Amino acid sequence: MSHRNIEDGLIFHTDRGQEYGGYLIHDELKKSGIKSSMNRPESLTDNIHVESFFRTLKTECYHGLSFKNESELRVALSYYLDSIYNKKRIHTGIGSTALIQFERMAA
Repeated sequence: MSHRNIEDGLIFHTDRGQEYGGYLIHDELKKSGIKSSMNRPESLTDNIHVESFFRTLKTECYHGLSFKNESELRVALSYYLDSIYNKKRIHTGIGSTALIQFERMAA
């Protein structure tokens, strides 16, 4: 996250899965100035866009891979997000453009 400007008010919204409710992720979010948000209990549609993102991330980035440590995982995630998901992957919900292209058009 150090290469992106974290603006006030940034929210990380997730479902109520145990991996997102743990103190480790909340500590990292807090250190980065990001507010944590979770969907309402038993309301699956609150989080449909985030669920879709994580399905894509798992499928395209690390499904079937094993990592020796957190550092290896961070490298894989960083590469996927910075080089593929944001710059090359076409997103139909924003006019079939890449996120970085859409962000530039919206600026």
